[in-house]
Amino acid sequence: MSSISETVSSSQYSLKNSWFSICSKSVELDLPTPKWKKYAWSCNEASAKRLYRGIAIQKPKFIVETGTFEGLGTFIMAKAAHENNNGAHIFTIDYDGDPNVQLPREDWLQLKGIRENNLDLIRREFSGVEITFIEGDSRKVLPQLFFNSLEHWDFFYQDSMHDMEGILAEWEVMRKFAKPGSTVVFDDIELTSKVIIKQILGGNGNGNDFSAYFFWNEVIRGSWTYQSIADEHPQFWAQKTKSD
Repeated sequence: MSSISETVSSSQYSLKNSWFSICSKSVELDLPTPKWKKYAWSCNEASAKRLYRGIAIQKPKFIVETGTFEGLGTFIMAKAAHENNNGAHIFTIDYDGDPNVQLPREDWLQLKGIRENNLDLIRREFSGVEITFIEGDSRKVLPQLFFNSLEHWDFFYQDSMHDMEGILAEWEVMRKFAKPGSTVVFDDIELTSKVIIKQILGGNGNGNDFSAYFFWNEVIRGSWTYQSIADEHPQFWAQKTKSD
């Protein structure tokens, strides 16, 4: 039995070597149509294609998603994992509300109905993948998930809160349970040269920019590598390369 303290070998999934393939736009996807009209927060086509390719290439078994929303990200990850046929399990977390958005209760209940219908569809279409939906605030749910169900994660899709405080609260839990080869996708946030230059000039990565925090604390001082894309729907992906 191999130890999770090992460094990622050249035969394993490599984010750097696979980045061109992950960003390929040649994938044809048949996503469910977004139905909630209040906010267009669903996974867009470009991000969905990258997500599909990343799962298809890495073949993770334990996948964690925060920010289920309508379940379109869950759908695309389940599709790729089902085709991998490796007994994957997706844990996806959300609740009926948003700490930064005030809407009537009936609007959140409408979203909940859309999500439940899509999760039922996913379970029917992709029976080779186990889907566990956990309702609650990810900052409270994630510690319980690792206490009760998981020892580590292979793929983490962070798509809930997009501010420094919210992302960091999730990351402080998740980073402790990563192993060499674990890959995280931070949605709607970029880590590019302009971010790095800004923080070099500023002298540290402890401000209000999570990507700068990650660069200084996980890449420069830690054991992570990253790739980033800065289109209209920015993302940065990172992979743990060795144990701390």
